[in-house]
Amino acid sequence: MADPEQAPRVAEPEAPLRMSSEGAEKKLDEIVEEHARRISQLENASRRTLWLSLIPILSLIVAAISAGSAFLTYNSKIEDTLRSKRGELRQAIEKVVDFHFSMSKDREQNNINHTKQNVYLDAAESIAKDFPKQVSYQEYMVLGREMFLRGNYTKAETYLDKAVESAEKSKDDIAVNLSARDLAYLEFNTNINNIKKGRDNYQKAFDVFKDTKDDYLRCIFAITNELWGVSERSKGFEKEGKCKLNIASKIYSDLKEKGYPVAYIRSMTLNVPEDTIPTQENDVGKEDSQECGDKK
Repeated sequence: MADPEQAPRVAEPEAPLRMSSEGAEKKLDEIVEEHARRISQLENASRRTLWLSLIPILSLIVAAISAGSAFLTYNSKIEDTLRSKRGELRQAIEKVVDFHFSMSKDREQNNINHTKQNVYLDAAESIAKDFPKQVSYQEYMVLGREMFLRGNYTKAETYLDKAVESAEKSKDDIAVNLSARDLAYLEFNTNINNIKKGRDNYQKAFDVFKDTKDDYLRCIFAITNELWGVSERSKGFEKEGKCKLNIASKIYSDLKEKGYPVAYIRSMTLNVPEDTIPTQENDVGKEDSQECGDKK
């Protein structure tokens, strides 16, 4: 019996198995690489798709930024224009006022000044027409008064109406009083002859300071009543006129007793001598005087 250890051995197929394993690994690597390549392609395609989808949005953002920049530039130019026109208007109004008080003994010089004033007045009117929101109540009052002095009462009324409107928006009580008072005087004392509108505006000026305790504002209040009284009398309303004049004279008297320079303030405001302050009229009772102050 043959020795088992001496029996011939069958060779093991190591090489084919090894080759088969290496081939499988190579195939697996190729598959992984292929998947990686496809994933990369998908990612690139996805990025391109994303950027393509963002292009309209980015375009809108760029357009919005450009529009915003253009709007700011446009607004800046508008503001510069308004500031420039505001300065031109102020200069024109100042010249109108300056020439108003630059009367000369030389007639020829007065004619020259008057011509210059008309040029500046026309310029002020033009700017006020084109840029009404840039005009203050004081400037409208200057235009209204100048038109009043020239006898153009329709224009004067238009400008003083705007002065009152501007003053009311400013919440400035003195502005409301002065502008309404000027308009009321115009309505009474010209051929416009709108008594109701005149009384309404005198009442507006009256109401602003009827309860004030301040001496200066009381003086302004007294001047308002004096002008109202004179206006009523000019139209034949004697009792109404006396009522307002009595209110004025009572306040003037009180302020004079306190040493307040009421005569000077009144003379500067009304351009009248200091010794023309009205006195109390005894034929109108105190009750009537107070009552007419709250009537329209």
